[in-house]
Amino acid sequence: MIRPAEPGSELLGRFLYVEPIRFMKRNLPRLLSLSALLGACACSSNAAAIDGFTDIPTAAEARPEPVSSPTALPGLKAPKSIRVQLVADSPQTVHPVGLAFEATGDAHVIEWRPSPKLQHSTEEVTFQDGTRTTLSRWSKDSRDVFRRLYDANQDGVCKTSETVLGDLTLPSAVVMHDAWWYFAVPGRIVRIEPTLKATGQKGTIKQDVVRGIGGVEPLPISSLAFSPDNWLYFTVGPGDHRLEGSDGSRAIVMRTGAIFRCRPDGSDIHEVARGLRSPRGIAFDPLFNLLAVDGDPEANSAFPGLRLLHVQEGNDFGWRLKSDATAVVSDPIRTTLQGDRPGTTAPIALLPGASASGCAFVYGDHLPAWLNGSMVFIDDARRAVRGARLQRSGATFKAVEQFDLLSAADDPDFQPAAVVYGPDGAIYVVDRRARLSTTEAVLTGPEQGRIYRLTNAANKVPPSPPAVRRELSGVKDIVLSRAKDKDTSNLWIEKWIEALVKRGATQPDRLWTIHQLESALLPVLPQVRDANELAKALQLDKLDDGQLGTLFAALCNRRYDAATQLLLVEYSTRDSDIGRIATELFIRNATLETTLPNADTQIARLNFGIKSTSPELRRTSASALSKIGQLYRQRDAEQIRQITATLTTTLLQERPANSRTFEGLVRAVERLGEPAIRQLSMHVTQRRSRSAATAVIAIESMRSRPAARILDGILFSDIAHLNADQQRSLVRAYRAIQVDPPVSLSTLAAYLVASEDATPEVRLDGLKTLIAGLNDSNREELAEPIQTLATALLKSQNPVIRQQVEQLMTAVKTAAQ
Repeated sequence: MIRPAEPGSELLGRFLYVEPIRFMKRNLPRLLSLSALLGACACSSNAAAIDGFTDIPTAAEARPEPVSSPTALPGLKAPKSIRVQLVADSPQTVHPVGLAFEATGDAHVIEWRPSPKLQHSTEEVTFQDGTRTTLSRWSKDSRDVFRRLYDANQDGVCKTSETVLGDLTLPSAVVMHDAWWYFAVPGRIVRIEPTLKATGQKGTIKQDVVRGIGGVEPLPISSLAFSPDNWLYFTVGPGDHRLEGSDGSRAIVMRTGAIFRCRPDGSDIHEVARGLRSPRGIAFDPLFNLLAVDGDPEANSAFPGLRLLHVQEGNDFGWRLKSDATAVVSDPIRTTLQGDRPGTTAPIALLPGASASGCAFVYGDHLPAWLNGSMVFIDDARRAVRGARLQRSGATFKAVEQFDLLSAADDPDFQPAAVVYGPDGAIYVVDRRARLSTTEAVLTGPEQGRIYRLTNAANKVPPSPPAVRRELSGVKDIVLSRAKDKDTSNLWIEKWIEALVKRGATQPDRLWTIHQLESALLPVLPQVRDANELAKALQLDKLDDGQLGTLFAALCNRRYDAATQLLLVEYSTRDSDIGRIATELFIRNATLETTLPNADTQIARLNFGIKSTSPELRRTSASALSKIGQLYRQRDAEQIRQITATLTTTLLQERPANSRTFEGLVRAVERLGEPAIRQLSMHVTQRRSRSAATAVIAIESMRSRPAARILDGILFSDIAHLNADQQRSLVRAYRAIQVDPPVSLSTLAAYLVASEDATPEVRLDGLKTLIAGLNDSNREELAEPIQTLATALLKSQNPVIRQQVEQLMTAVKTAAQ
């Protein structure tokens, strides 16, 4: 149950819960009775879920001690190897909650302003196709501001500031891209350009990028980030999300938190991953791996803290919002934390008792070596900046050390709100300077605020971001002057230099040679059309995986055509990080036009990759083949059949225990639609199929409406050859399919009533599935079969089954009153 804000509680997720708290008080008895009952069907105990992830040693080099700094920072503690510098203090910043850097290197902060009251209302959104939805929305009387901080003498301290925007309402995240500021506000993402370039007049342009973001939290969007190839990624909290991009593209995810992506203008919106409880931060590492932090301690639930996540296309991290809940309450029958149910993915680590707010990934030479390769995040419950050092482990990562990076047990006002990895390779921490304990205190708002900068204590203090930009501007100007394409955009060169700076290149003579940077510009030349010519011109054999990935991302940004796509596919089969990077870039950017000229070659190369011994390469190759299948869906039936056969055969040969690869193959088949799922289902219904067990697990892993239709057909075929556990898997499979509008469970209900010879365990699992799927549209239709099933099960010789049925029916009646 969500509680009012307490000392150390997560501000964004709790301080606005006025109406939800009243709802919970009114409905607490019926919610608890049904939750307790459904929780009995969890696959593993909460204790077991926690014990598997808590044994992470503390880094020896990270023992915190008082910060050696001016008297302005009493009470702060950090590892001895970390220097803490005060970058900004009030009145330059007051109640800061977010931080971002402009291309010039200047820091900008989101600041919330106090309001006498907060209003909760609903908003009706009409989409471009004419459909409508109603979203919950919070607003307040006052407007929040966005301020620029100035470091006039380049000494790393911002002594002045100015308001850039003063009419924002509850912005929860900000990021800059190509002269646009992107803000997460209730229900949508907007972008604002501070000046009108066409006329040169002062003013702003404001555009909706994404809308239709729902959720039960007042601030459902908690983080924004751009991938190296310029896709906007963002996280949303638990709820029902019916997203629409600027081009009318749609992405719908129900009853959970998720990660989405779209192009900078909001077009081509896609789901990336789901199953998140309260995602509070996302970040990319130097090799383009997407990492996230998720969670907030939830009383009396299976979610005890924070999860560190490695996010791949199609992941499902297992958390679900309880049916009909209007506050954050875990669905006890669907939620899992460890990836121990078919179709779900395990986290890197689970840290009990922690709650997150923002994250960053640290790399490069600016910070101590022991910190390199770490995720850092805000732990709101402990009022500390914490971290975990990650290490590759097969297709994913494992946490090998944890540590406190910045804490303040002796500073009662220390309340970190955000952590950012700056363009100068330093870590920046935003401090609200208010230990807020009640909603009223938040509404009043603190009158203080700070921003800290963390660097390597063993080194000379590196220049601030504006100084770094000025230092490198001469190099950039030389590169641009040598470029033969005078129309080249500066944006991706800025990104390139920023990537180099974060790796420790703070001086021009430590950068790559001008020749290498100039070579990076060659792909934009009109005369370079062939993939082989591209490879030769770019001197790819001289670059490591990180440099190749950065170059390929820049290439996708500037000119994604058939030659670029073929170059990516040629590198996609390399059993290294560049193989994964090239394939993921292909998946995000391929179109029918860029695929057609070399389709046979690309399919052949990806078929080679799907047979690799690398689990990661098999996963991404399968997703890429599925992408071609989606593009070809209405064009080449024979190619679709070949791709379908390849993916289903590979899936059936994969060990389900290899969860990430198996899950990726399931998603690849699922994206091809009903014909591919039907082909997979044949292995379930055939009596002598050697692959029946694997096919059943794959079907249970699926989440789409076509999968529900295939399940209906499977249930009324002859499945007596399946054992009881496999039959239970099939009746449980409907639980994962939460779509809009909901699927009908009438076929499942009819099957369960008619299957009098099925074991009591199968029918009990089916009864739980029906009850978990109850909603306003099917409640009357399912009432009779639920009662019939319950009556039959109450005659069971097993007292445990009878007891569970009695509790189920009591809870259903209580919830209906």
